[in-house]
Amino acid sequence: MMKKFLQIGAVLLISGLALMGIGAANHGLQSVAIVAGKPTVANSVTHTKNVRPFSAITADVADLDVVVKTGTHYQVKVEADNHTVVHSQVKNGVLQITQKGAPAFGVMLSMNQAARITVTLPQSQKLTNARLYTEEGELTYAAPQTDHLRLTSANGDVTMHDAAAAHTTISTNSGEVTLSRTTLASPQITAQDGDINVAHGTITAAKFILTSGDFNMTKTALHGETTVSNVHGDNAVHHADRRLGYRLQSGTGDNTLFSHAATERNVTTNWTRADRLQLISHDGDNSVD
Repeated sequence: MMKKFLQIGAVLLISGLALMGIGAANHGLQSVAIVAGKPTVANSVTHTKNVRPFSAITADVADLDVVVKTGTHYQVKVEADNHTVVHSQVKNGVLQITQKGAPAFGVMLSMNQAARITVTLPQSQKLTNARLYTEEGELTYAAPQTDHLRLTSANGDVTMHDAAAAHTTISTNSGEVTLSRTTLASPQITAQDGDINVAHGTITAAKFILTSGDFNMTKTALHGETTVSNVHGDNAVHHADRRLGYRLQSGTGDNTLFSHAATERNVTTNWTRADRLQLISHDGDNSVD
């Protein structure tokens, strides 16, 4: 009996693959979503609208990427399937974005782009507050100046570039954090299961927290005391400033400070200086060069 079931299953699988090939050859691949318990074709649509000027942003979405960038207009563009409902409005100077209802379960068989919300604001616009949250999407933030910034993705990457913020909190449970050409004061950056990459920026008194991932920093100016705490992963700083103070602490890994490999678990140099960096890895290596 089991052999017969396997034979039937093999026939169905081969037939399904054949039909898929025929459909692809005739542009028949479609995005199929399960809405209200029924399969339906999900067509990609784009909605763009200009909005009133705003000085703050809040976004709370389920399965959409959110991008904030500069442009010529105050604008919101939504690229998603026709079953996705996104509401956006400016109220008391705050751009509010929400995704209505639970995301539909779907099977993506076409080459559609990722569902995305893109917020555009003029280069000269300073934001007093920006809070972006997505459950299953990615966040990309490139607003020039923000007073209070919070970027949270439960299961996606977070990228910040060409931006400055006075108070910053960034976190992701399963994804990477990338900072490029940023100026941040007192940021707290957390990645539970992913890497943190920092490059070509200016960071003051930061806290980087990793559970399972690597920390990489290159060509970044540091002011005040910055701490990197890593449970399972390596910490590496490249093109480091020799004038800073450094403290490297490892549980089971190696410490290398400017090409000098130390046998000690704790390596410290110039720690009394005002600008200093502490690298802590419980199960990984620390290196500064």
